[in-house]
Amino acid sequence: MKYVNVIDAKEQFSNLITQLNTYQEDKIIFTYDDTPIVEMVRAEKRNPAKRRIGIAKNVWKLPPDFDEKFDAMDEEILRSFLPEETK
Repeated sequence: MKYVNVIDAKEQFSNLITQLNTYQEDKIIFTYDDTPIVEMVRAEKRNPAKRRIGIAKNVWKLPPDFDEKFDAMDEEILRSFLPEETK
């Protein structure tokens, strides 16, 4: 554990981060007028949540004519980006 004055910490911030990252320090406490005000500790790695494939299977049902409507919408969107003379 290391105590650092806030004013000194501003000048040494990247060095303090390095000390936490390389496990030279486990906790850094910032003080102001010799009063502890902030603790800085190394964040723990979090494992991303496992994604379950097919979790929403059978939750949403598409209408039977969805493909036709979607294709028509594609054409309409495409036409809106084409120059006037090619429409």
